[in-house]
Amino acid sequence: MASSSRVPPSSVLRQFETEDFVEETPQQRRARKMAEEQQNVDVKRLYDDFMGQFKGPLPELIRGERKLGDLFKRREEAEKEFGGIVPSKLKGIRGVVPDDIKSVQNSRLKSWLKQNGVYLEDASDWGLAPHSCVLVSEIQDDNAGESAGRGLVAARQVIKGTELFSIPLQLCITKTRAMEIFGKDVIDFEMSDHVAVALLLIHEKAKGQDSFWYPYLSVLPPIDEINPTFVWPEEDLQLLEASEALVATRAIQRKLERSYLELTQTLFKDRPDLFPLDVFTFEAYLWAMVQVTSRCVSLLPTRSEDRSRDPNLPPGNEEYEGRIIGMVPYADLLNHSPFSVAFMKCSPPSAFIKRFRGEGVGSFFTYTGDDVKVVTDRAYRATEQFYISYGAKPNHELLVQYGFSLERNPHNAVPLRFQMLPDLPMYKEKIEFLKANDLDPDLPQAFPLGEDRYSSEMIEYLRLLLIDEETLKELGARDLFTLDFTRVTTERLENEIVDVIVEAAEEVLKGYPTSIEEDEELVNNKSIFSVLSKRQRMAIRMRLLEKRLLKRNIAALNARRKLIKSQVQQREKGLDIPPDMVNISRHRYYQGPLGNVLPFDTGAPA
Repeated sequence: MASSSRVPPSSVLRQFETEDFVEETPQQRRARKMAEEQQNVDVKRLYDDFMGQFKGPLPELIRGERKLGDLFKRREEAEKEFGGIVPSKLKGIRGVVPDDIKSVQNSRLKSWLKQNGVYLEDASDWGLAPHSCVLVSEIQDDNAGESAGRGLVAARQVIKGTELFSIPLQLCITKTRAMEIFGKDVIDFEMSDHVAVALLLIHEKAKGQDSFWYPYLSVLPPIDEINPTFVWPEEDLQLLEASEALVATRAIQRKLERSYLELTQTLFKDRPDLFPLDVFTFEAYLWAMVQVTSRCVSLLPTRSEDRSRDPNLPPGNEEYEGRIIGMVPYADLLNHSPFSVAFMKCSPPSAFIKRFRGEGVGSFFTYTGDDVKVVTDRAYRATEQFYISYGAKPNHELLVQYGFSLERNPHNAVPLRFQMLPDLPMYKEKIEFLKANDLDPDLPQAFPLGEDRYSSEMIEYLRLLLIDEETLKELGARDLFTLDFTRVTTERLENEIVDVIVEAAEEVLKGYPTSIEEDEELVNNKSIFSVLSKRQRMAIRMRLLEKRLLKRNIAALNARRKLIKSQVQQREKGLDIPPDMVNISRHRYYQGPLGNVLPFDTGAPA
């Protein structure tokens, strides 16, 4: 019987036992080797592409781009340059920190936090889930369209309401800490919290590794990474012409110069032992103030533990209430989103956190006070960046204080200013009215034009400015004090108010150095826009968004004219008052900012 009988396909083992193997020919062998070599090349290419995504010392070691000895050498250089003991003046204030140095700094910060009672464990503990955050050295902010420096991302999927961390309040840099280190005779109750924190920052930075806060201070970004507008060169500030950002920048620059000059003539002069001028230079003061303005938060402890307030202040005073201004290590690495409603808050640590700290956690503090916490306001996917809110700030405030502006910012606004002038009708009566309502008649009043709204307060203030005796009588009011400025007046006056606002908005538009079309063309030309500095890109984006906002408001205000006649008719019939308020006494006195808005797409009475 022939040996080539068919083998059942299901019997794989029997197939290998009975199948005849044919020896390769030279041509087949060469073809096989070429295929294997090509496969190796493809695998290496995939590997290189994959590893090329990662930066830092470890990937460079794996790729053979760095020797192990270099790693320790760079670390020694980092220790010396960033935060080491500097005998005469501060170093490393303006430099750019390499990625490998940042990795060393991140590890040192986390170790310091753990040693001082902050739970950052990757594994769960009794009553405590694994820490949710990963500290990354460089992160991209999609909304700003630029690098955001360090940030915290989700280590795993996180649900809404998750407590990200619990940091002892006594670990923060505050005026209270400055009082303890310098003495209350030096940092008195009258000194500004921001100045006190700035002085403590300079003092501790100069101590280098001897500072308790050295691991935290070493991760603070240099000036040119934060880049608030008050440190910009003059040629870049010219890009902000006509913007509120330039007005605020000039004011801050003058204030910083006056503040430093006053310190040199008083505190630095009286106590050269504590504040040597070769350390407390203006450059150092500017660096410290950049950190203070961009990282300090306002906290309200649940118990009276802050000793930086004057105990003799009367109840009801804002300072008496114990609000603290300070820098919160690790928490201040969270970046801003205008869509977030998460904030830093003070509350006592949980029983599980207290248990975790126990004894031997650290000897510098006794953990008896509040902690600073952040609780997520929504769910986060793994590797997604965590955000908090720095407040409902328009782009010009963000740029001045934090050095960035946002493409999508629902809080963006352009302020318009109006002032009481002597040639207005009923000038004396209006001056008396403003003073009675705690408004300075000699100062212009600023009102924001928002992305999709404008304040009712602006409309009310303009009714006051433009109203005359004839209109007052027509409305049945005896005087300004008996007129309800929240209600529509007459068709003539309401149209006049629209004219004034539109004219003011158009004047702002004319003040910009470029047109909206020129800015759009520049932003859309990626080859040119990308070579501009980050400062210049931020400035151009911000002013372009302001111009678009003004254009939309002008269109919306002109469209409002169509509603004025019907609104006046509703007022005459009493239909402008909501039904549930008809029998309720409405306020008749102008109370200043009311916080109301007028949507463009409704016929709501002004």
